[in-house]
Amino acid sequence: MVHVAVAGCVHGELDRLYATVAAEVQRRRLTCPLVLCCGDFQCVRDEIDLASMACPKRYRRMGDFVRYHDGESVAPYLTLFVGGNHEASHYLAEVPLGGWVAHHIYYLGRAGALRCASSGWRLAGLSGIYKEEDYRRAHDERVPFRDADQRSVYHVRERDARCLSEALRCCVPAAASTTPVCDVLLTHDWPRGVAAYGAVPTLLQRKPFLAEEVHAQRLGSPALQSILSEPRAPTLWCAAHMHCAYEAHTPWRTRFVALDKAQANRPFLTFIDVGEALPATPADCLAALVMDANWLAAVRRRYAGEAAAAAATSPIALSAMADRYAPDASPRTPHTLARNPQTDYLLQHLGMQWHHLYTVAADDSLVGYAGD
Repeated sequence: MVHVAVAGCVHGELDRLYATVAAEVQRRRLTCPLVLCCGDFQCVRDEIDLASMACPKRYRRMGDFVRYHDGESVAPYLTLFVGGNHEASHYLAEVPLGGWVAHHIYYLGRAGALRCASSGWRLAGLSGIYKEEDYRRAHDERVPFRDADQRSVYHVRERDARCLSEALRCCVPAAASTTPVCDVLLTHDWPRGVAAYGAVPTLLQRKPFLAEEVHAQRLGSPALQSILSEPRAPTLWCAAHMHCAYEAHTPWRTRFVALDKAQANRPFLTFIDVGEALPATPADCLAALVMDANWLAAVRRRYAGEAAAAAATSPIALSAMADRYAPDASPRTPHTLARNPQTDYLLQHLGMQWHHLYTVAADDSLVGYAGD
């Protein structure tokens, strides 16, 4: 049987993450080709990325990722992650629809959905955290991210949440009313209401400051609540953000698992049994995973309009995206976003332009993409 590792907030501790996975794989004699991460990954390449991360300056540090980006270290497992509220926002803005940030390390984008072409196993994710005041706002933040924009850039937008919801519902025939929309859903936030299905007293003993939100049923993201509350909700939902381990089981069979941050003696890692739904090696797993066609169609419909959505959308192999990963494709400055070739490739596939992804002029002049 194949297992997948799932981690909570990584906070740049990639060496610790991979060493812990390897130790558990050896101890439990598991086959594990894939690691999933629930945000605060912190793929910081340089001081420009570090300056774009929203956190007090005393907590800003390069972390382990720079060695993986530069090729000094290579991730031993295929690694997929969603964004949290402490990220290298400058880098992630280059790949808003998802893309490789280092060899074997893939960002799912603002939101995204992948599936295994051979088995149909489906993984989806939504990055960021919910803030009501920004939920209906366009992606209009500009680099260099400063002040309020440095925080709003990671706030979940309604357009992305709706893209994900539409894509997941399209994945399952309407007649299959109890078939889960996906096997695993990764988010940084908790969905609103999920805490009530677990051991609430234990949660509040660990995190007493959450008591008011829990009792008022305001803990978690309302943007995620509709996905959680439907009969076809994901089989497994993994999240982080609260820096505590917590588990809940909804009446409609969703298992919710929250994980801690990657520090010694903290429960930041779990393993899930996927049977034979995924290949047993990272290379074969990479070869089998594709960007879901329904997700791509939802992006085109939501960002470029119904006319753009009329044509059929085919899936895109992650291996094809990997072929376009170029760590030094464009020079980096604090005032420009590099024209990442992976995003160029996706936009060409979808018949879209860069300005569709942001509220900017058609010439991208407000953002100032490198290479224009």
